[in-house]
Amino acid sequence: SCQNPEVAIKFIAWMFTPEAQALTQMGREGIEYTLDDRGLPVFNDEWKKAIADGTQAVVYNPWFYLGGSELVESVGRIATTPPELCVDAYTIMRDRYVNKPWIKAAQPVGSSSDEKIIFDKINELRKTYEARMVLAKTEDEFESLYNEYVTNAETTGIVKLQDFMSENIKAMMPMFQ
Repeated sequence: SCQNPEVAIKFIAWMFTPEAQALTQMGREGIEYTLDDRGLPVFNDEWKKAIADGTQAVVYNPWFYLGGSELVESVGRIATTPPELCVDAYTIMRDRYVNKPWIKAAQPVGSSSDEKIIFDKINELRKTYEARMVLAKTEDEFESLYNEYVTNAETTGIVKLQDFMSENIKAMMPMFQ
């Protein structure tokens, strides 16, 4: 029943950008927060007061986001939660968290390699289909879009990218261990 699905899809795609994630989860840079020398947000006194008195969701509505990422989510939580309220939970998470930086390091770089071009195209496909699948009206429509996405990813060269990544991960892993 969406009156303008193209605009809705563009909106959801925008919500997945780093700019929108920061805006919807942390507010306006320079107003609600500034970045310190480590790149972490330092929130203004009004934001901190809203956290302390439990009115943040009402005053700032930071829960209005569709495209959250692990990075923005964790940075925002670490920056806004008083340590005494989260230290135990974060200690447990750290104990269970497995960091595998060699996976990120194995991604293709540059702008002209076949693998980097495929990587970028696959990311664009994901963004496009993710929004469409979220807006699917039925399970059948969702399945159809998912299958279309997989077919397009295969046509784009995801198998070649997978082979490249598998080899690069093997090469990178020893550097991080």
